[in-house]
Amino acid sequence: MVTTPYWSWDTGRALRELGATPMGLTHLEAQRRLAANGPNTLQAGEKETPARLFLRQFESPLVLILVMASLVALLMADWTEGSIILAIILGSTILGFAQEFHASRAVIALRQYEDSISVMRPPDLPAEDRKRRRGGATSR
Repeated sequence: MVTTPYWSWDTGRALRELGATPMGLTHLEAQRRLAANGPNTLQAGEKETPARLFLRQFESPLVLILVMASLVALLMADWTEGSIILAIILGSTILGFAQEFHASRAVIALRQYEDSISVMRPPDLPAEDRKRRRGGATSR
């Protein structure tokens, strides 16, 4: 059975699957989900140093195989092949490190932003903001 990925659902299906309405959740439903699932927050993980992030790039079995292949090539005095393999390892490691480093910084920024977010739920939500949530233009 082939299922459609959730990110390609149309709005109607997404609302049905999530048990929501175009206006969002009711206050009671939001409280029920909070009690059942807990708060919608980012989990705090251990902070990794940049050195640890870099070294973690070498944990991949494929990278270890390439390191071994480059060592064998260099031991056999095949400098060109060994150097090319080392260059590939270094490039891959730098790219992986850069991606993980930026991702970890983004998570830190999201955690800081998360602390400043407040949510208004109906009936607390002003009528003008309800129009904005529906995507309609507001007139002044």
